[in-house]
Amino acid sequence: MPYCFLMDGLSKAGRLDEARVVFKKMQEKCVKSNGYAHSIMISAFCRGGCFEDAKQLARDFEAKYDKYDVVLLNSMLCAYCRTGDMESVIHVMRKLDELAISPDYNTFHILIKYFCKEKMYMLAYRTMVDMHKKGHQPEEELCSSLIFHLGKMRAHSEALCLQHVKDIAKDRCAMPFMRKFFIF
Repeated sequence: MPYCFLMDGLSKAGRLDEARVVFKKMQEKCVKSNGYAHSIMISAFCRGGCFEDAKQLARDFEAKYDKYDVVLLNSMLCAYCRTGDMESVIHVMRKLDELAISPDYNTFHILIKYFCKEKMYMLAYRTMVDMHKKGHQPEEELCSSLIFHLGKMRAHSEALCLQHVKDIAKDRCAMPFMRKFFIF
């Protein structure tokens, strides 16, 4: 585990090459990390703009290991989305379903941004609705952007539905404040 902390610190400090060296030494010494080292390096490669390296490391992990959690799958999803690898994105989504791993806020956020980038606005809409149903509040800017694109493609009922989701999210944020100062 200390290796993972070291790699994470190095990568967040922008010293990606040094983190890569630590990762390779871990592999040479057969240090077990339960996938944390891979997750850290995949995220580090994505942050550093080395998307092909992130994608390759994600594929290597899938070939060698059969243990997944939502954090690792999010890292893999991010790598595949950033490289535009739709087949791998679908594969990771199926893996989430097969393993009955519940997507978290980050999973939804990664997918919605990817679908918008690929101009698959209806899929982004469905994902945002699922996100809302699971109790996660969508980011306001992303929601507004998707509403704009849905309106532009004449999907008015979907855009209106997302406006309602956005309004509900705002109301949830304001409710504790309102309860404190007003009597209901």
